[in-house]
Amino acid sequence: MQAEVFPDDQHFGSMFYNMARMSAMGLKQITMSTGGNTAGGAYIVFMACQSVMIEKLAYSFLGGPPLVKMATGEVISAEDLGGAKVHTQISGGADYFCTNQDEAIDRVREILMLEPFQKLHFHRYAETPPQVSQDSIYEILPASVYKGINVHSFLEAIADDSLFSEYKKNYAPGRGNNIVTGKMRLKGITVGVVASSGVGIIFFEAACKATEWIVRCCQEKIPLLFVQSSPGYMVGSESEHMGIGKYGADMVRAVSCAQVPRIQLVIGPDNGAANYGMCGRAYKPHFLFSTMRARTSVMSGRSAAGVLLSIEEQKRAKQNHPMTESEKEDFNQKMIKKYDEEAHPFYCGARLLNDRVLKFSEIRNWLAMAFEVSLLKPIGEPSFGNFRF
Repeated sequence: MQAEVFPDDQHFGSMFYNMARMSAMGLKQITMSTGGNTAGGAYIVFMACQSVMIEKLAYSFLGGPPLVKMATGEVISAEDLGGAKVHTQISGGADYFCTNQDEAIDRVREILMLEPFQKLHFHRYAETPPQVSQDSIYEILPASVYKGINVHSFLEAIADDSLFSEYKKNYAPGRGNNIVTGKMRLKGITVGVVASSGVGIIFFEAACKATEWIVRCCQEKIPLLFVQSSPGYMVGSESEHMGIGKYGADMVRAVSCAQVPRIQLVIGPDNGAANYGMCGRAYKPHFLFSTMRARTSVMSGRSAAGVLLSIEEQKRAKQNHPMTESEKEDFNQKMIKKYDEEAHPFYCGARLLNDRVLKFSEIRNWLAMAFEVSLLKPIGEPSFGNFRF
């Protein structure tokens, strides 16, 4: 187990490397220790810009009492070895001594209250509430995950004054409008939108429009919101011959190279390469939020079951042991259950594949806050590699 968590990049040591680098960049970290911090965990206290420890509750040491006894023969309590008094009054490893959690929370609030004001590197307009209630989202989005949606109604429920200015609204009806692009404001912050609509299947026309819009927003230094509800790019000979591969690749390239803050919100199916083109986790969005309608997987449970069943049937046929109808049904249901469970937002959240599962009523506030945080850093200059046209 230790080989999987200790020595490599992105293992335990990376946390402390990141703490040091963030501090150098001016990103302060405040630690409020409410329990034991042993070995590497102790650095969470010692490497923080300011640390708060709680009497008889917080401990911090490179080696705990059992290891100390084994290594040196010394017998000592956790409190005497590395308690709050030790590190705030003797070692100097922590900064604030508190007698209980309430006092510690108040101390952290005081520290943050006295920090310098953080500047937003973007013009912010006066906030205007939506004309449509956010609770209407519960009626706008169907309970069935794979049922088509009217994303315009959804955007009106979260946008300032319910105003969404659409780009290329009339381009390639029935195909190009499976992705909707345009601008809106979230609590006074102007954002570019790339949103799945209808059944969400991405035709080459939609991919072209999305790529063009992403590049345009990057040139204008407008942050991007990706509203994902797509089961994937269109397949078949017609799509392949029309260039869905290269235009989908252009969309992926644009997302990968976009230098503006990018936030993904998943409100439906999130399958296959559409996860890539719509700024999934691998494309390092600043924040990634899911809703209870989100289903993130390489393909839907039903599609995966069909593909895997076909492979299993061929394998069994070569072994002269064909599957019975009962075996086919059992295999099919087993695969559907497996894929659907692993696509669930709670399953993904438990593995840090999203940053929060949002209630529909929380979406506007959390998106606005995420853009605020993302815009504390100046937006750089646009730079893209080669596109295929």
